[in-house]
This record gives sequence, structure tokens and C-alpha cells, in this order.
Amino acid sequence: INQLKLGAINGAKILVSNINIDANQIVDQISDTLNDYWRLKKLIAEGSEPSHISKFLSYLHPICRGQSLCGAGGGGFAVVILDSRYSYNDLNKLVDEARNIIADVSLHRVTIDNDGIITKDFQSYDERIDITSFLEY
Repeated sequence: INQLKLGAINGAKILVSNINIDANQIVDQISDTLNDYWRLKKLIAEGSEPSHISKFLSYLHPICRGQSLCGAGGGGFAVVILDSRYSYNDLNKLVDEARNIIADVSLHRVTIDNDGIITKDFQSYDERIDITSFLEY
């Protein structure tokens, strides 16, 4: 457990200290942290990776930079971070080929937002409507 805590702390320090590094380097660091987490999780929670899932992740490993499982037993998600040389279509093809290992799989695409959260004030404070007048009976 101490190794897991130390890994999380070090991962957070790396991410915060490298705020101005290239996005690909950040993905590499997140992938390494994800792999470290999963390796440690399997050490402290025996049986957390069923054999068919282990085979499935091994099948995907050549195109992945990072892999882990999340969720509860009997369900959940495999999280994979693709190597930058491969695409979502490559992953989809590999998953289709692996249907003999695990049949019930769906893919969900997640991307990194490079712009961050942008907010915009559409009205000045004086132009805003006071909703309390609508709540009176």
C-alpha cells in the first residue's frame, strides 16, 4: 500500500512540476503512472484481473502505452492509452479480432482537450434577470 501511495504522490508531483512540457510527454507520464497503478493494484488485490481480461489486455498491449482496469467486479472498464503511432481504428480492429477472448466489449473514445475550460460572460451583471421574482406566488 505504501508503494501505491508513493506512486500516486510521485505521479502528481511529476505532472505538476512539468506543466510546460510537450503534450506527448504528459501522455507518456500519465501512461506510466497508469501502468504502475495497475501493477501495484494486482499485487495488493489478488484476483483483480480475471484470466480472460489478462489475455485481452495482453492482446491489446502491442498498440497501447498504458493499461488498467477500473470499476467493480463483474463489470467495469478497461482503460487503454494508445501508442501515438496507432489510431482508434487500429484499436477497433484489434478488439474485433479478440472477440474469441472476450465477446462483450464496447469501445468509448476519449480525447484530451488541449484548450481547457473556456468560460464567457454573455451578459453584464445589470442585465441578468433576478429569478426570485419568478418564484413568488
